[in-house]
Amino acid sequence: MVTTYQAVGAISARVGYPIKRVRHVARELTEAGTIPAGAPGKSPEINLIHFLDILIGSALDVPLRSIATSVAAYKALGEPGHDASNMPASVRAKYRTAEAVINRLAIDLEGDKALAKLKIEIVTSWPEVAIFDADGVIFRFREAGALHGNWQHSGHRTSTTINGAAIAAAIRDLFGDNK
Repeated sequence: MVTTYQAVGAISARVGYPIKRVRHVARELTEAGTIPAGAPGKSPEINLIHFLDILIGSALDVPLRSIATSVAAYKALGEPGHDASNMPASVRAKYRTAEAVINRLAIDLEGDKALAKLKIEIVTSWPEVAIFDADGVIFRFREAGALHGNWQHSGHRTSTTINGAAIAAAIRDLFGDNK
């Protein structure tokens, strides 16, 4: 199994985030119960979903104390303009969230060149996740009722773009074929 320490090292080495920041993000997520904690004499073991939580948390430009809530909020973002709370259950089942799409991409396309061609952009000025496909298609995820084409904040739009090739390399280093 993969330990939190190994995941922190892979994110720092492959994606390029400062190891100190990634380590603090992992600690905050562990303290919040988002990723598992170890036991006395036993390192914490994580899976692919926990790895992606650390990766998303490291990309966010928020104070450490709010990392866990921010990661949960960004993972819950959905397709713009839709409010899932008022949808019938049959329609809500087809409603995609950023978490579902990113997890599916990481699981399905781990060794594939398609993931290497993707870029995931995490906007920190307002809650938004954009996935840029190799074909030029952009999938945007926003909070319920938001319009993805509208500027949501007065001021600059700041974001962090994560290269899909770096994510694929880190996943391959950690999990190999055992996702």
